[in-house]
Amino acid sequence: MKTSVQVLVGAVLGALIAVLLPADNLILTFITGLSTNLLLIGRYIVLPLMFFSLIVSVTQLQRDKLLVKNSFKLLALSAIFALLLVIVGITSSLLFSPGQIPVVIDGIQSVSVPSFQELLNQSFPGNIFSIFQGNFDGENNQFIPFFVLAIILGVFFTITTREEIEPTFNLVDSLSRLFFKINEYFFKISYIWVAILTAAYVIQIKNILDITIFLPLTIMLGTITFIVLFVIYPLIFYFVSGKKNPFKFMFLEIPTLISTIITGDQFFSSGAVILTQKREFKIKREYSGYNIPLLTLFSKAGTALVSVITFIVILKSYSSLEITATQILWVGVMSFLISFCLPTKMVGSSIASLFLLCALYGYGGIEDSFIILSPSFPILASVSTLLNAATIIIINTIMDPDKRV
Repeated sequence: MKTSVQVLVGAVLGALIAVLLPADNLILTFITGLSTNLLLIGRYIVLPLMFFSLIVSVTQLQRDKLLVKNSFKLLALSAIFALLLVIVGITSSLLFSPGQIPVVIDGIQSVSVPSFQELLNQSFPGNIFSIFQGNFDGENNQFIPFFVLAIILGVFFTITTREEIEPTFNLVDSLSRLFFKINEYFFKISYIWVAILTAAYVIQIKNILDITIFLPLTIMLGTITFIVLFVIYPLIFYFVSGKKNPFKFMFLEIPTLISTIITGDQFFSSGAVILTQKREFKIKREYSGYNIPLLTLFSKAGTALVSVITFIVILKSYSSLEITATQILWVGVMSFLISFCLPTKMVGSSIASLFLLCALYGYGGIEDSFIILSPSFPILASVSTLLNAATIIIINTIMDPDKRV
């Protein structure tokens, strides 16, 4: 059975289990606890896969004198897509208002966002071996030190004589292929873990109090996501892939899209991105091995879109006055810039971005106003992660010189 079909079956089965069983059922309690372990297993597999593949990719790109050029192209495309989705978010907010949210703040939550200096300190710890003991939970995936170390090793593999480094390079290459196989087998039983994670996610949504308050916002985000995924991105894919049918290949990305929705974890879903980009899209590891980790850290166009929409909702909720063009421009620019400043936020990047927007706005005493949307955080995380992953797929496809899709 194809992975896409397995994931669809698992998602439907998990949703039915969560909907049909009563809320206090022991099976649902067990599933909720087991889902946490499955997320840990997914991250457990994808970290060494990305690390060793990144070293190999950097070495190959550097040998071909393409590393710097490829990096600039990735950052430029990330900026273009982030700007595109910011414009989509602003336009949608002006044309289709999701209404106001009642201003009820019950317990201020703190969101940790590392400063630039803290990111540097994490990237170059005093003891290089300490990066293997770093924090790697869902909220703060510390992949940056691994990313930096992989680049350093990959570059030095190219400036050292091949006789000296070839055994080490072959070992790293073999480990990359080994963990790809492990990741592949993990998805061969995807119908099991997708069913469990889907059930846990549906339970989480069912537990949202007064969900009707957030229904207009949810419908708006769902509609925009549908337009981006089934209109805007397919058109882009159609032209960059040699005018091939985009919907055929969207079906192949079902494992990625569903895993992002049910987990809201961009790092966990990277395993699905890596698998489908290699196995179904035939994109060379030389490019995907570098592009996917870099884009996972810094390409968060979906986060920018969700941030724009939700912050405009907050502004409307705190004031009966019309939002000015200056305010809209500020929200758009800041959402765009902040989306590049959240490399440690693989889960809840949209919440972290919203927290920073509220803190930086400085007018009307709305520093803690992001909390009024806290019941909808699982939905916001799913939408932003879904669009982030779709953007990574599109950019990685554009960057493949062969466009063999």
